[in-house]
Amino acid sequence: MSAVIEVDDFSKDYADVRAVDHLSFTVESGTITGFLGPNGSGKTTTLRALLGLVEPTSGTVRIAGSRYRDLDDPLRHVGAMLESSAHPARTARNHLRVVATEARMPRTRVDEVLELVELTGSANRRVGTFSLGMHQRLGLATALISEPGILVLDEPANGLDPQGIRWLRDFLRSLADEGHTILLSSHVLAEVAQTVDHVVVIDHGRIVADEPLDLLMARNAGERVHVRSSDQSALRSYLQAEGAHVSEEAGALVVTGVGTDVIGRLAFDRHVVIYEMAAVRASLEDTFLELTTAAQSDPSDTYPSEAPS
Repeated sequence: MSAVIEVDDFSKDYADVRAVDHLSFTVESGTITGFLGPNGSGKTTTLRALLGLVEPTSGTVRIAGSRYRDLDDPLRHVGAMLESSAHPARTARNHLRVVATEARMPRTRVDEVLELVELTGSANRRVGTFSLGMHQRLGLATALISEPGILVLDEPANGLDPQGIRWLRDFLRSLADEGHTILLSSHVLAEVAQTVDHVVVIDHGRIVADEPLDLLMARNAGERVHVRSSDQSALRSYLQAEGAHVSEEAGALVVTGVGTDVIGRLAFDRHVVIYEMAAVRASLEDTFLELTTAAQSDPSDTYPSEAPS
């Protein structure tokens, strides 16, 4: 596989605020990469720079080896879904006809993408009457109109119901299986964990993780145990003496560093009654929060916490 999206030492300043700080990562051909970060982390700024809508302060961003504006027929290379550009008074079909004309695509492509995103039955409805989920499907249809090999999607699952989210997951995976390359940002982390091959996590405009999803999860696969007992304070002290890390959440002890067998033995030996004990594997959300919390606590971080996204 080869890199088709390259972000190399990219920085972007807005007046005295640095939104993105020396960011570097690549997206390989035929993969789905999740681009994650808290609000204000620089995700949207980076995506807009890839599409030529933001000029880097320093560094470079490349798609298929070139700046977006230097691509030969960029709409054929890249389909983008950043924000709705559909006029509310137009029907979905008429909106897509305009986009197809701009992309020099035949009108037959309009009905093809409407069917792909399951909007055929709403093709003649005015966009202003659409739900948020329908807007998202129309945005995806717009990105696909020119049959691009690369998709850049900002929050494509936003507003979709559970059935729609599952549909999106299967749809994106089918595109990747056909050889498409997809870079997507999302806050629906549980869904990202079932969809992407690779994860890039940024915070305050800086990389905090860049690796295949399975490796990231394996590296952060530590087990947490939630415990409720007859004497939480005493059990906490016994566990800490064993080298465990213990915190409290909703009245339960949250224990890492030792497993249920050690906790059970200690409680038995010290005559502490266990009311409830459950082991919980780390999720992508847990890993994301751990990574971004660590980045926020970095004393070298001097940038404002709410840079433009």
